[in-house]
Amino acid sequence: MKKLIMAILLIMATATAAHAAFDKYTIDRSNLPQAAQDMLQEYFPKAKVSMIKIDKHLLKKTDYDVKLVNGTKIEFNNAGKWTSVDCKTREVPQGL
Repeated sequence: MKKLIMAILLIMATATAAHAAFDKYTIDRSNLPQAAQDMLQEYFPKAKVSMIKIDKHLLKKTDYDVKLVNGTKIEFNNAGKWTSVDCKTREVPQGL
C-alpha cells in the first residue's frame, strides 16, 4: 500500500514539474502574437508590461497572460485575441 501511495505521489510531482516546464515568463511584448501587440498598442499605449506568461499546453495551444504595471490583467488566446480584461479599479477602455 505504501508503494502504491508513493508511486501516485511521484507521478503527480512529475506531472506538475512537467507542466511548469511549458510556461515561460517575459516582459518583451514582441513575444506576443501580432494581434495582441496591436491591441495593447491601441488601448494601452503608455502602459508598461510587468509580466507576460506564455502558457504552452501539450496540444500546441498557447495562452498569453499579460499583467501591466498599473495592475491590469489581459488574457489572450493562441491567435492573439483577448479573452479577458480586468482593469481592477480603472475603467475598461471604451472600444473593448
